Amino acid sequence: MPSPPKSPSIGIRYISDAVKSDHRLLERLHASLVSPTPNKTLESQRALCSRLAWELARHLVAMELFIFPGTAQRAKQGNQAAQERQRDMAQLREALRSFSAAAAAAAGGQGDGQVKTALGELGGHLGRHIRDVERVDLVNIEKVLSGQESEDMARDFERSVFFIPHGVREEEDDDVKVKAPYKSVEGLLDAGAGELRAAVEKFPRE
Repeated sequence: MPSPPKSPSIGIRYISDAVKSDHRLLERLHASLVSPTPNKTLESQRALCSRLAWELARHLVAMELFIFPGTAQRAKQGNQAAQERQRDMAQLREALRSFSAAAAAAAGGQGDGQVKTALGELGGHLGRHIRDVERVDLVNIEKVLSGQESEDMARDFERSVFFIPHGVREEEDDDVKVKAPYKSVEGLLDAGAGELRAAVEKFPRE
């Protein structure tokens, strides 16, 4: 059975490592889009937009499956911290949807003005997400997990890479080709938790 494709997250052991590796990748992709680069082509810009959208959608799905599986229920029960986290995640999702729609419109020849605006808004929400998760959530979750549990969760978390269609990631292993279950970022974001868990169970393991 094939192993998950190689990713920038070399040396990951615990779930906090996996999440932080995602965060650093997302920061680099966002910075690449907002930083002026003389040799940046329209094609490379569009590829970066697609990569950022898919990577962030995959990250949000993985966070909800593995880090915040009970957040929605706790929010309904009145837990203030869960309500705040649920609100923050919803805002980041909506910012991602806006960015993805703007990027698709730009690819269709409607200009990139909306992309810049959506990218700026997305960056603000992403920065807050990264700060809060790393300062609070990862610290708390590592306190309640054993070393082995954290390692197992990290491996499952990293398998979410298979939600990204082949060809989006530059560093893919050509020997590992798993058909992504969703054809669009919106389709991945719209999928229910049960459906996503069933998809993850079909992904290759190490």
